[in-house]
This record gives sequence, structure tokens and C-alpha cells, in this order.
Amino acid sequence: MEISISKMKIVIEELQVVEMAYKKQVSAFERIFHEYQSLDQEGNDRNTLKKIFEDLYDEYLSIKRLKEALTEIVRFYDNAERNIIKWSSNTFGNSPVLKKIDIKLAQKILDKHNIKII
Repeated sequence: MEISISKMKIVIEELQVVEMAYKKQVSAFERIFHEYQSLDQEGNDRNTLKKIFEDLYDEYLSIKRLKEALTEIVRFYDNAERNIIKWSSNTFGNSPVLKKIDIKLAQKILDKHNIKII
């Protein structure tokens, strides 16, 4: 997937909304699950509710992790941009200052989620 940093910020905002909605659903479903009295002798209905709750919670966690990873990437690139501006404003004369920026951590996160910054 190719995405720009500005579009990534929009995705993060949308993920924040979705995460909060899932969090409310997980919380409500958890209360229902804990208060539910099984009607089936063997508890099959309760086991089904537990499976639904676990799936809902797993989806919530995956949304939360993705949002956190994207937020970390955006923060890294924003900091790098500020540092480049700061370093270039501290140069004397016309000679540019070249400094190496370590992007290994950000690249690892991008690779993990199959994201390419354009």
C-alpha cells in the first residue's frame, strides 16, 4: 500500500473514531457476557457469546495497534522534518549540512504493515 503522511493522518483520525466505537461495544458486550445466565445445560449459548466477545475484542485490539503504529510513524516523520528544517537553518553560508537520519525503526513498522510512504 502506498500512502502519503497527510493521508495517513486522516486515516489515524478515522481509526480513532472506530477505536472508540469498538471500545464502547466491547465494554457493553463484556457486561452482557458477565451477567448472562446460560439457558443451555451445557453452556453452549454462553460459549458462543464468549467467542463473539473474544472476536470483538481481538478486532478492537488490531484497530488500536494499527492506529498506534501509524501514529508512531507520523510522529517519527514529523520529528525528522522538524530536525531537517532546524539543521538546515543552522548552516553557515551556502554549505549544506548533511546528517544521517536513522529510519530503521520506522521502516520496520512500515514493512510490518506493508506500507510504502510516497
